[in-house]
Amino acid sequence: MTFVPQDNCLYRFISGLDDDMVLDVSQNPQSMNSIILYKWNNGPNQKFAFRSVGNNRYAIFCSKNNMTVEVPEGKNNDGAQIVCSQPNKKENEFW
Repeated sequence: MTFVPQDNCLYRFISGLDDDMVLDVSQNPQSMNSIILYKWNNGPNQKFAFRSVGNNRYAIFCSKNNMTVEVPEGKNNDGAQIVCSQPNKKENEFW
């Protein structure tokens, strides 16, 4: 079975390690907009919308700030950081 997200519905990404932990766009000034694991609190920084960009690819937007989940500078290596940033309609924000 393949997951097919609905455009602009809100989703949360729940950790397989702990049902209370989800992906979260950090609000800490030291790591602002980094993607972290955090306890679910129903915050808008823990909810994401998918928008189709064609060819079975999606941009993922944070509902708090409408920024996209992306790989900065298009780095394609193990350990690359994932952040939320201003939408740029480039491949580094397509999933």
